Amino acid sequence: MNDKAQMTMKKNYTFHAVLVVLIITFITYYPSINNDFTTWDDSGYITQNNLLKQNSFSDYFTKDKFIMGNYHPLTMITYAIEYSFVELDPKLYHIDNLILHLLNTALVFWFIFLLGGWQIASIVSVLFGVHPMHVESVAWISERKDVLYTFFYLASIIFYIYYLRNNKKIFYAATLLLFVFSLLSKGQAVTLPITLLLIDYFYHKKFSWKYFINKIPFFMLSVLFGIIAIIAQRSVHVFNSSTITINKIITTDNVVLSKLFHFANLLFERLCIASYGLLTYCYKLLIPINLSIFYPYPKKVDGFLPEIFYLAPLILFGLFVLVFIKWRKNKTVVFALLFFIANIFPLLQLLPVGSSIISDRYSYLPSLGYFFLIAHFVIYLSGYKIEEGKLIASISSSPFFLNRKLILVTLLFPVLIYAYAGNQRCKVWKDSETLYANVLENYPDQNYIQYKLGRVYFDKAEIHAKQNNLDSSKHFFQKAILHFTKSVEINPQFAKAWQGLALSNYHIGRLDLAKVEIDSAISLTPNLPELYLNRSAIFMMLNDTTASLHDVEKAKLLIIK
Repeated sequence: MNDKAQMTMKKNYTFHAVLVVLIITFITYYPSINNDFTTWDDSGYITQNNLLKQNSFSDYFTKDKFIMGNYHPLTMITYAIEYSFVELDPKLYHIDNLILHLLNTALVFWFIFLLGGWQIASIVSVLFGVHPMHVESVAWISERKDVLYTFFYLASIIFYIYYLRNNKKIFYAATLLLFVFSLLSKGQAVTLPITLLLIDYFYHKKFSWKYFINKIPFFMLSVLFGIIAIIAQRSVHVFNSSTITINKIITTDNVVLSKLFHFANLLFERLCIASYGLLTYCYKLLIPINLSIFYPYPKKVDGFLPEIFYLAPLILFGLFVLVFIKWRKNKTVVFALLFFIANIFPLLQLLPVGSSIISDRYSYLPSLGYFFLIAHFVIYLSGYKIEEGKLIASISSSPFFLNRKLILVTLLFPVLIYAYAGNQRCKVWKDSETLYANVLENYPDQNYIQYKLGRVYFDKAEIHAKQNNLDSSKHFFQKAILHFTKSVEINPQFAKAWQGLALSNYHIGRLDLAKVEIDSAISLTPNLPELYLNRSAIFMMLNDTTASLHDVEKAKLLIIK
């Protein structure tokens, strides 16, 4: 067979491989198209965001730059464009998320094809396309930023590879421009300069200062957007109470040692939690079970975390030593692991953000390194190896001399399992009720999720009440009461749940109970005007006009303040 015929055959294989991967991915995520909005951030970004009605896109870059504690103007512009066409019809938003995921899957194929040929690219892209952990990034409308930044990120590194191959400045300029677009979509893109250095290593097999010089503009942009991201997060107090700051050790001399010890203990605790998080990502990427939108921090017993958290750094250290001893000269292993670690490292809660120890969406881009390693392992087991993008027979390299067809069937099985699990996971995101119910299956003692589900039923009850469906309304108020009650049982200091209880009981006529519950909410948050207005309505139904008017005046005074 001549070279031209071989090239034609290779193109046909590549085209059909991409087509099959995209079809499988589309089928996996198709249920997401018919999903609704949820109250898990969608209200802040879209359904209750009046900024989408404005005409000036420039405001997203300057005036209204921080949305939900993030700076991602390009992401917000995509929402604004969709809103201008369909307002609050969720279908278009879901379709666009799926289109971006399909494009990303194609870009993953392209990127890995440039590194290792169509066989490796097929394995990595199909795993990326169908993996259940990626459902959160695609089926959740609010995670548009994830699929959008990844699109520009992948396009940027693809152009960089062409720059390495051809040394044309136009490719370098495209790499930089696409990086800016990625940063404007989500701050997580700050890791791209490290990825470019890893690509240098993969192609040249060693690090060199000359490869670092042309990354200076990229690192400068990463630092700038990193600072912006921190400012944006602090604008909504998103860092949790265990965040380590220098003011914890600035104190008087007589207690400085105690403060230093406390600081060291916090630092060690963060290391344990980050190590546990990294191991959990590795585990769930391989065995994606018990997925959730929320993974709570562990409860301490006598001030200590569960044992597994203290073992996690030791396990990671052992794995590092193993890799260093056995595979430190294997550029594929080094590249794949460092790609995974570099892109997930900023998300490992060393600087704790929010109340979830890990998040499925954080694995979206980093998983490429993980899947790249798995793909090479599969090829290795089948008695082949990849050299300069070509599949080379090397039966002696296989420890098991496994049959290639057996390997392909073995690979197909987990792909189908992942695809089915991903398809079912999309259905979990159908609406707020299914989403929160799924969390509570795994973590029933989470008071905030109990409250959120109660709020879903409360809103349904109000809708039925407005439609004069009184029996249905009462049914949903009672379901709301059930979850609000569970919330305050778990955390009696949660004022919103007390308020939800009070309003639910108010609507079904349990006024005395509603009065006690709204009093509890006010005692916890005495400076919230709406609570006094709620109590005023209850007093009015109890025919206590004087108390009702007093609460109205109290609310007015708080509003004026």
